Amino acid sequence: MTGIRPPDYRLLLEKYRHERTRAEVGLPPAPTHRGRSLAVAGLTLPEVDLAVDASIGYYEKIRSGAKRPSEGRLKDLMRVLGFTAHHARVAYLGLFGAEPLLPAEEPSAHWGAVIAQQREMACVLAPDGGVLEWNEPFAELFPHTGVPANWWQWALSSDRSSDVLLEWNTHWAPSLKAEVTLLHYRHPHDAALRDLYARILEDPRLEQIAEADSGLGDTARPMRHPKRGLGTARVMAASTSAETVITVLFEAA
Repeated sequence: MTGIRPPDYRLLLEKYRHERTRAEVGLPPAPTHRGRSLAVAGLTLPEVDLAVDASIGYYEKIRSGAKRPSEGRLKDLMRVLGFTAHHARVAYLGLFGAEPLLPAEEPSAHWGAVIAQQREMACVLAPDGGVLEWNEPFAELFPHTGVPANWWQWALSSDRSSDVLLEWNTHWAPSLKAEVTLLHYRHPHDAALRDLYARILEDPRLEQIAEADSGLGDTARPMRHPKRGLGTARVMAASTSAETVITVLFEAA
């Protein structure tokens, strides 16, 4: 039985090594002889060692399989060799069986068109909870104030959120805190998210509420919809490295 075999992380390292130049990794130009450069295509093995500040011969051991790179060293190699975010995930998953922590990519400009077609409430969030896009059903949640700039901050800190998210102290806030904690560790490079996390930790009202064992998930929670009245809502989330798409499924009582 045959199938598609994902590329070994060493094959990816070699692919990018052959595509990289000395200038791109911060090394001086190759020596010349009689006015002609002695540079070869890509980087030599010792040049990779120099670029990642490793001992000479280190990369050859990685390439041959004699040595397995540490998490930090693999990240150094991927950064210096210019891996795309996609190939960084493939290499990291292949070696460690887990997703790497990478800086967030730029959000797609097309999510607005995607959620505009939905009849359910939907929005697109930046890693820190900033509301990037939303559809009309989502905007109906905020008839007096308009869509908030930040979903997590509104849900956890606004005086108005408990008018919509009923039984806020027990059904919403504990899981909302858990969601923000997970985001904080998923995006450690995001300064805005660090600030949001710090504000939540310092909020006296939230300090009294124990964080739940899990996030919002597929759980029905009480909601008062400004137009549709009382009911329950399930907050469904799908995330990429750049954004989270939130869909709120509302069922009237």
